[in-house]
Amino acid sequence: GVTVYSGSELMVDNAVIAGNSIGPSSDGAPTIKAVAFASEGGVLSVTNASIHGNVVDAGAGTVQSGIIHDTNGSTSLTNVTITSNEVSGATVVATVNQGPNSYEYCNIHDQDEPAFASMTDPRGVTGNIDVEPGCVDVTATDPARWDLTLQEDSALRDQGHPSVSDTDGSRSDIGAYGGPAGETW
Repeated sequence: GVTVYSGSELMVDNAVIAGNSIGPSSDGAPTIKAVAFASEGGVLSVTNASIHGNVVDAGAGTVQSGIIHDTNGSTSLTNVTITSNEVSGATVVATVNQGPNSYEYCNIHDQDEPAFASMTDPRGVTGNIDVEPGCVDVTATDPARWDLTLQEDSALRDQGHPSVSDTDGSRSDIGAYGGPAGETW
């Protein structure tokens, strides 16, 4: 994953983090902060991203958080879908220790529980939902062949933050292919 340290700021827009796996190191006892992002006093902002199908297994080691880990930092997620990630031995989605965090218009679905530690589960508030994302195809065994674009009838279409628009002027879709740059890549 990516770590943002004190005094640093990372802004991520229109990103796919999918099909990654972290397993035990040769000594069998790693400390894994997160497969996607960790903030150690820094500022992390993620907008229009899809985090799907990642696997974390620390074996005899320690997993601090599966997807997002924040210690004394500031984390903001907007229009992000976090789905079908697997973590053994830790909180699946996010652990926040003494840092402000904001999850707005995100889809958090098909996660083991507990999904959150040291913070309130954001599902059901500030536009956050828990629905099947309706991606075109995630059945291939090779994650590079997954198509995380949304089907026409996806429940994530036009459900993003009202202040963010897609290229066609409609309200943003939730996930990597929404927002002002979503259809350009």
